Amino acid sequence: MATTAPAQQPLGSVTNTVDPAQAKKMEKAIAKDAKQEEKALHSAEKTAAHQTKAEAKALKAKTKAEKQLAKANTKEQKYAKGLARQQEKYDKQVAVLNKAKETLRQATQKHAESQNTHAQAEHNLENTKAAKSQHDAKREAELAAIHPKEATTTA
Repeated sequence: MATTAPAQQPLGSVTNTVDPAQAKKMEKAIAKDAKQEEKALHSAEKTAAHQTKAEAKALKAKTKAEKQLAKANTKEQKYAKGLARQQEKYDKQVAVLNKAKETLRQATQKHAESQNTHAQAEHNLENTKAAKSQHDAKREAELAAIHPKEATTTA
């Protein structure tokens, strides 16, 4: 039979002199500690996985928002250009409208002046007709005085 050297015990290990009940408590405490560490590790892994997913989701949302911003900028520029064209058309139309208003004002003024001139011409015509009638009567009276018998035959 060979003699065996006594087995070396690791440092900090429990010596054989520990009471079996106390050893069981220690084993239970060690197992409980290991179980808690395992739970903590599992929880940390779960949290890390959740955070990885959350980060990926946030990155996806950021990328989507950037695309939406670029699209909105493009549309805004397009509409701004269209708006500028429409504003230019509007401004031109306002100028045409103002010119038409001025033309109407001038035409109305000219019409009013023409009406006044026409009314004066009509008044002058009536005065001239009345004067002619008076002068015709006067001339006939003078002719009748010169030729009394002829005036009665012509009349």
